[in-house]
Amino acid sequence: MNTKEAIQKAFIRLYSKTDYNRITIKELCMQTPVARTTFYSYYANIDELKSDMETSFLNGLRDLLLRFPEKDFAFIDLHEFLKHSMVYIEDNWDTVYAFLVIQPDTRFIDKWKAYIKEHFRMHYSEKQNNDNYKLVSETIASAAIDCYRYWMQNKAEVNDEKLFQIIQAMINSIISVL
Repeated sequence: MNTKEAIQKAFIRLYSKTDYNRITIKELCMQTPVARTTFYSYYANIDELKSDMETSFLNGLRDLLLRFPEKDFAFIDLHEFLKHSMVYIEDNWDTVYAFLVIQPDTRFIDKWKAYIKEHFRMHYSEKQNNDNYKLVSETIASAAIDCYRYWMQNKAEVNDEKLFQIIQAMINSIISVL
């Protein structure tokens, strides 16, 4: 593990048990352990660290698309994409769980919703002139993230295949109003 990863992992450990506004660089550096100058060589402050982690996670979701033979989102099998997305979330469980469940981070959630809405726009570009398009895309993004949150909070009770079916049915149902 490199120094940047160590700083990020220490941050998530602190974020998971300490109010975000109470996390200090001094405490983070003691937990890592790195010198404050080392921290500042990577980040200007705690908020920049958090923002970098949010962006890195979402860039990873974007990179999932590159794993599919079809580069155009409009032709990607949503079921397969959801399966890959959940594996990616599991690979980043501590970060996503901290930002989505422990201390819901509205900036992270808003960035994730923007990502979902962008993919929705690419997938259903012909519908974006409809009156309810913005409301529908916001509803889909919010519902998808809430499904992921519920899954993370109740992982033992949630059947992944059923979750995929619910998300697909929800998207199809909401899209039908366009």
